[in-house]
Amino acid sequence: MGLSQLPSEVLLQIMNILIDPYQNADSKRSSQRANNFESLMYSNKRFQKLGETFSYQAFIQNSSNTLRKFIRALLSDPIRQRIVQTIDIKFIPEHSRSLSKLESLRRRAGFLNSESTYTQEQLDQIKPYLDSLNLPPKVNLKWLREIQDGSWAAEAALIIAILPNLREIRIRNCTKEFAENKSLINIALSTGRLRWPGKTLGKLSLRSEVQDGTTNSHDLRRMTLEDIVSDTLFNTSIHTLELLNMRKQTLVSGTRDQLAQLQQSEAVDTFWVQNTRVKFPFKGLHLRECNLPASTLQSLLLASPKLESLVYEHKLVQPEFKFTLEFFIKHIDHLKSTLRELEIYQPRRWETNETAVPEIQPACSLLTFEKLQNLSISANLVTSLIAPKDDQIFPSNNINFETARNENSASNFSDSLPPSITELKIVDCDLKEVSPPIFELLDHKFDFPKLKLIVLVARKTGHKETRPEDAGFTMDPTDSDSSEELSDTENEKDIEKTEFEERRRMESSVRNELEIAAWENDVKLEIIVGGRPSTV
Repeated sequence: MGLSQLPSEVLLQIMNILIDPYQNADSKRSSQRANNFESLMYSNKRFQKLGETFSYQAFIQNSSNTLRKFIRALLSDPIRQRIVQTIDIKFIPEHSRSLSKLESLRRRAGFLNSESTYTQEQLDQIKPYLDSLNLPPKVNLKWLREIQDGSWAAEAALIIAILPNLREIRIRNCTKEFAENKSLINIALSTGRLRWPGKTLGKLSLRSEVQDGTTNSHDLRRMTLEDIVSDTLFNTSIHTLELLNMRKQTLVSGTRDQLAQLQQSEAVDTFWVQNTRVKFPFKGLHLRECNLPASTLQSLLLASPKLESLVYEHKLVQPEFKFTLEFFIKHIDHLKSTLRELEIYQPRRWETNETAVPEIQPACSLLTFEKLQNLSISANLVTSLIAPKDDQIFPSNNINFETARNENSASNFSDSLPPSITELKIVDCDLKEVSPPIFELLDHKFDFPKLKLIVLVARKTGHKETRPEDAGFTMDPTDSDSSEELSDTENEKDIEKTEFEERRRMESSVRNELEIAAWENDVKLEIIVGGRPSTV
């Protein structure tokens, strides 16, 4: 049936959807159409559920018309303003292959380059709202001018200022663009704080998508700590700062002036460690999947005097320095009276051969952290908390907790934890290996009256990590000794199966003993098998 035979009302509805697919919030067809285009991240369907994330892709050279439609929808609908709680922004580099693809999709959707700026009618709708924010006239005029020019930062700032229930902003691939365009976002965050007294943004999450060794031109403009904390109002409106996948190429501890003088010199990381000009007012600092130089990590920790929640996940890909728990605790000593939650993870390192010398972890203690309540730690760092006598040290690999206890009967795992501890989580652990310190902790339960929960995130039974040099190994079927190798392989599999079953029985027995001991001491015990630090 041709379009000419359709009723005029249906034709009008189709044309309206083609011109503006988001004008009808109840239109199911508009939601489906929006999801067909990668460049159209906003969908009305998402706003039917509370707490859904609004995502849009910010172009560096020209901003998406979809963002403007979203702004107009927010200005005209207070209900939508209250629904959005999270904004996810991803920058697309100028030389990215996906940029041309997204541009072609925008053209097919009817968004032409001529629509890259706001019309006067649209600006007239935005201006009264900016006037209602009671900003200084110069700031108001600059903001409106930036919006008129199609600046993504001005548009993002407008959205941030509009949303009353915004709790999290995620900015990905941010190192260059965030450093250059943060001023308007600072204004927006401070404006939101003034509009709704007592409400703060829960989390600002900055993720770098730069990999080790990356030298792309858009990645060379690194971000400094000064870029993050340069605006006081910006700082006070954020509770938690989360930095993900940060590397030496993306975050340095020097100031912006020092970085400009030294350009890409590695010496910039030696500056600013003792600089006390900048202090982080954040209550939470989460460093995940990071591989930072020691000086940058040291600066981050020393510049954070008010932390109540601290997360650090150390990456082992081309590590910049030899990380130890002693180093970490030494540089958070100033948080003894404030820190309540501590999560620290370090994956196990590869063992190149059976005779390799295990790494040495100096002993340390968390006993002086008088307000610490929740502790989550990797199993290979627990031995550092079994404080030995006379600064004796134990290896962090090939963990043997029983040996540690026998050689240090006067100072055990419980002696390294504060009495205020309420929840303890040990990740990437072997139940048999980690059971001695847990039994010892439960034996001293009277020293920890607030301890209510112990979580053990165990590796899968019989799990073996594949070494990099073994990956991709295949057997040549033309080899004359292939039959003998196959028989040897079958024998090895039988042996492994027997060992696996024995290990499984042993772990089951240990698990039962742990559950009984926890029950007797009125402590809830949770055992999660196969979990990872980043997912628990």
